[in-house]
Amino acid sequence: MALLSIISKPEGSGGYISYSYHLARALSSDLHLVYVENPDNYPLGTPNTTGEATVHLHRQLEKSTEEAYRVISRQVEETIDRSVEDPAIDITTDIDSEKVVIRRMTGENDIQLLVLENQGMDGFWSGNVRTREIIRDAECPVWIVPPDPVFQEPDNIVYATDYTEHDVNTLVRLVQMLGSFSPTITALHITENVDFELKIKEAGFQKMLQADTGYGRINVNALTGNGGDTSRLINGYAVGIGANLLVVLKENRTFLERIFKSSETNRIVKHAAIPVLVFHEQ
Repeated sequence: MALLSIISKPEGSGGYISYSYHLARALSSDLHLVYVENPDNYPLGTPNTTGEATVHLHRQLEKSTEEAYRVISRQVEETIDRSVEDPAIDITTDIDSEKVVIRRMTGENDIQLLVLENQGMDGFWSGNVRTREIIRDAECPVWIVPPDPVFQEPDNIVYATDYTEHDVNTLVRLVQMLGSFSPTITALHITENVDFELKIKEAGFQKMLQADTGYGRINVNALTGNGGDTSRLINGYAVGIGANLLVVLKENRTFLERIFKSSETNRIVKHAAIPVLVFHEQ
């Protein structure tokens, strides 16, 4: 297993790099650190744009990626005390679309987990459409790290659920990835029905999940939403019980659904104070 960790800003990325390293180490995985300069961020659409301007831009981007490599290498040396048995660390800088680089490296390196920075509500989710697209189009689960991260082994997990047929498959994948930490997993649902929790317990849903996943440390719980913000309720519950990971299932949506229906996953990630692991429907 290998982790692909995307660095958004090389300078000052030591805390994020350290977190990615400790996550890779905990999962016995190699770590690929990647910084991408996307030419689309530097439009050349003015009427007087020439081929010479394009060449000049490419040279500037090459210098930028070379400097980024030096900065990231220094951050690795300054923030990580490595031993012989620690995971291998590879640093890549590239000039291309982020999605293209991620797709290529995922295929070439057997990447099983993509790691991204959540830089806060303004920097990450509100203002960065590309980041949302990366999460949506990722070919593997995505682990989103909050600002100023300190790594904790994920032994207390909240899984936000609608209690659908996808739950068993998602929980099986979660246990396969993180079962070595023997986590307590709470399957949490937000409902407007005050009797919902009693009904799911009477129906034996918890025992069914435990039996179907082969994992006994799964609990079920429900909160009454009362018309509140579901994403904030889920995040508040996770923080309140001392959870160190929030897991969500990213729904597969058609183009029109993505335009006209807001994703609850987006809002959960936006407000998260703890790491979020995003699985995709299969």
